[in-house]
Amino acid sequence: MTIKLLNLNFKFGGLMALTPICVNENVLFPSKAYSLLWIVLFTTGVAISGMYRKESYQNLSPMRLVLQTSLDLLLLSLNICTIITTSKKKQQWMQLINNLKTVESSNNKDSFWFLPFVMANVVFLVFHSYETFIWTRIMGVAFYKLYAVEWFQFYAQFIVYFFIYMILNMFLKKYQSVSKIVSKQNFALLRNIQNDICILADCVDVFNNLFGFLILLLVTFTTLHILIYVQGIVIGAKNTIETVAYSVMFILWHIVWTFSGILTCDSIMREFGNMQMMVYKIEASCPKEKERELSEIKAFVNVVIANSPNFTAARFFGLNRRTILGVSNTVVTFLIIMVQKASYEKLTPVILTIQVATDTVLFVLNISTIIIAATKRHQWNRFINILKFLKNSNEKGDLFWFLPFLLTNVIFVVRWTYFTYIGAQIMGVDFFKLYAVEYFQFYAQFIVGTFNGIFICDLTEQRVKAMRMVAYQTVANFDGKREVEEIKKLINVINDNFPHFTAARYFDLNRKTILGVLNAFFTFLIVVIQFENVYN
Repeated sequence: MTIKLLNLNFKFGGLMALTPICVNENVLFPSKAYSLLWIVLFTTGVAISGMYRKESYQNLSPMRLVLQTSLDLLLLSLNICTIITTSKKKQQWMQLINNLKTVESSNNKDSFWFLPFVMANVVFLVFHSYETFIWTRIMGVAFYKLYAVEWFQFYAQFIVYFFIYMILNMFLKKYQSVSKIVSKQNFALLRNIQNDICILADCVDVFNNLFGFLILLLVTFTTLHILIYVQGIVIGAKNTIETVAYSVMFILWHIVWTFSGILTCDSIMREFGNMQMMVYKIEASCPKEKERELSEIKAFVNVVIANSPNFTAARFFGLNRRTILGVSNTVVTFLIIMVQKASYEKLTPVILTIQVATDTVLFVLNISTIIIAATKRHQWNRFINILKFLKNSNEKGDLFWFLPFLLTNVIFVVRWTYFTYIGAQIMGVDFFKLYAVEYFQFYAQFIVGTFNGIFICDLTEQRVKAMRMVAYQTVANFDGKREVEEIKKLINVINDNFPHFTAARYFDLNRKTILGVLNAFFTFLIVVIQFENVYN
């Protein structure tokens, strides 16, 4: 990502008063009259199309009507807020542009710098041309009366998407280059990058100021669109292959753009976290005799801690992988509620979807386990060496060290033998054709484990917390100054290296995870029971 690409995007966004017009020493902004003109055009276009859509709105269910009108208002609000942000926050735009010029990599000499923007525009045009083709065949000329204005609205949304993607990737590349410099552990270079870290933190603050509320609208808009289109795919009565393909393309378009920005924010914070750990290691490895270097490193550590990036959506929620998990949870929960309006027979597609998803997840789990074992040998060796180092010397006298594995294998075999006996009585030989391969798949899953691993993660955190509490109590009750200082250092080491288990950073691994799984299970169980009562 380069300033040239930023300038190109400015030219397109400036035509609709969505962005400054260009990047130079005197950055040009759309005049207030021009911004007001586009606000009026968007509002008028939506109002006229709303009048044409009145009849179609009357045929919608109350829940679908609320969702559809909310989507229309959200899209209009996004367009207007983007224009107002550009018009009112000129100083922040100037600050962001100057900072981006500073953080741009000097080694960036890409001849095809324009390619991402061109390809994204091509995909946009192909997708919306397909949309126009499909719905013109179904609705005729009425489609243009109802949805022509959305072409401009969605293109304005696309400009915002691309800006977020482009700016965040510039941040990420700069953080990666700073992290590489830190990994070299050169004290002279550490002094030079302090300014870069401060500028990047300032970039993040300005980014949150300019785009935080827009990202909030984008996440909400994407969530509601997923709800409407997934509900239409699952229980829609007039679906065709073409309309389902359009719905899937529409969902993927918004998921990719919205979630890619969130994942980039998460990657930036992860990169910064890795850099922070390297800084702590440099501080720990610096000899105490070199007081000058040690004081400089401590000052650098303070700079790093004070300039930690934190991306938020207008401070309503943080932008990380948990945001994606929250959106997914909302979609699944609301989809179950919407399915309740259908008859019991309509539940079959949902059950089919869940079963296919279960089989796919089980297969992906087994393949991923094999791939991880094959490709991450260095991490496995490191992990095994750490386990050898942590091995308890008192374990040598344990004659029954193999008992836990043996017992769990026996339980597994007994359980699946009973399952085979029952299934064979009901289905005969067909049972083995359908489920024989699942023996090996579930045995691979048994090796990985689920809730027992989560409990162990939770127990580990609790043990470390208890150890830290004992250290705090020792400091409070101990009189020796030298010993107290040593214990305080131990407390700092515990705090800096506190174990924190996550599932690929989407959610924490503790007892709350089990409660969330049980909550989802009982929610779905209640829905199924309600369907059974309605059917009977």
